Amino acid sequence: MPIRMLRDWTDSEAVNNLSANAEVLFIRLIMKVDDFGRFTADPKILRPLLFPMRLEQTREADLQRQLQELEKAGLVRLYEHAGKRLMEIVKFDQRMRAKHSKYPGPEQAKILDTCQSYDGHVSVTCQSYDGHMTAERNRIESESESESEKNNAHVDKDSFLIPEVLKTPEFLKAWNDWVIYRKQKRKKLTPKTIEGQMKFLEDNKNNAVQIIRESIRNDWQGLFPLKQGTLSFQPATSEKNYDL
Repeated sequence: MPIRMLRDWTDSEAVNNLSANAEVLFIRLIMKVDDFGRFTADPKILRPLLFPMRLEQTREADLQRQLQELEKAGLVRLYEHAGKRLMEIVKFDQRMRAKHSKYPGPEQAKILDTCQSYDGHVSVTCQSYDGHMTAERNRIESESESESEKNNAHVDKDSFLIPEVLKTPEFLKAWNDWVIYRKQKRKKLTPKTIEGQMKFLEDNKNNAVQIIRESIRNDWQGLFPLKQGTLSFQPATSEKNYDL
């Protein structure tokens, strides 16, 4: 996260009138946006990035409604660029360290998208915009694409280690959340750890998704067998931890 001096919103009537969940979302967005107050507005990406410890309690549909509440309150501006949903905190007014935003602003996005409508040809107006419109457009599109795909990249990267019996949409989503959760805990998964965990999950294929969700819910860094007849337990020290 960029290092900056944060603006104080505690005396804001707009913030004070938000629902509790929308205010939590706004606060977490403040901690994630870049120095220009811009970030992705895709709930699928926001959910694991903003609520890694509350994945079970956080729904994408709820995040979308809360984003709309923030926009209605005049706190954020939602817009699209190159098919990507983006947002900008209105009057962010932070002390900026970066010279360029990772995301195009609302007005710049309109110009960039207009440029793309010329069948691949850039108009004179586009060429004159900042003196390097084509290069800027390609840079922003590339970075926006990376942002939206980075949280799923490991699924492709690890696919050869995932047994065929586990390759269901539900499991792949749970595994995606597990890798993101481990990254947030600063405990990355090594190939050896992935291999051991996949073998364990394959042996417990009927409960594989539940095992992953249980570890995330209880803030564990390894995977453990489920105790029969219970959905939640504290693993004893004798339990095998599948975190090689």
